Amino acid sequence: MKQSLIRFGAALAVEAVVFGGAVWWREQTYVGWPVGQVLFWPAIELARLGLHPTWPVLALLALLLPVIAVISGRKRHFGEVALVAALLASLWCGVGAWNTRRLAYLIPERNPHPPGSTNAAAFESAYGNGYAEAATGRVMTHCFSPEDETAGHYLGQMEGSVIMNRVLGRPEDRDWWWLRRSAHRDGVNLLVSPAPAP
Repeated sequence: MKQSLIRFGAALAVEAVVFGGAVWWREQTYVGWPVGQVLFWPAIELARLGLHPTWPVLALLALLLPVIAVISGRKRHFGEVALVAALLASLWCGVGAWNTRRLAYLIPERNPHPPGSTNAAAFESAYGNGYAEAATGRVMTHCFSPEDETAGHYLGQMEGSVIMNRVLGRPEDRDWWWLRRSAHRDGVNLLVSPAPAP
């Protein structure tokens, strides 16, 4: 029993080092994905399905990784348990990074511009970035020069903020009032409620 607890603690420490390494690497290289999306992707994906709150599931999954490492390495050398924990945590981060890239390319249900136009592409790109940021809890305002990017970013922020509010069990429209005020200052009308988040 004592040996299993030591192995669990070591596997948990290895997991924390891998997650910390992912955060450090992202900060050093700025590869373009939000750290929260990479680490919290299971809760975010469950929230996108409409479930809330999903943070308890995230906590259980994060604790499950070292348990799997300990169970799989019960009769093996201590280093193999650490290796399994590192591989599982790396897989977690890899799936999260892939998922972030996928979220950044979401296409909004509403686009005020004709399909295929330059304005539509700018709107969709800004929407995807705004959505991915807000879905990870980074709700922020920006003042862009081109109006299409400003409108797309704010719409993405509004729809993405629904996801993080579901993760945390808060009202889905919690951030809308100040996003609308900020958007109004930037010349964007967000008086209509956004479409339900996918």
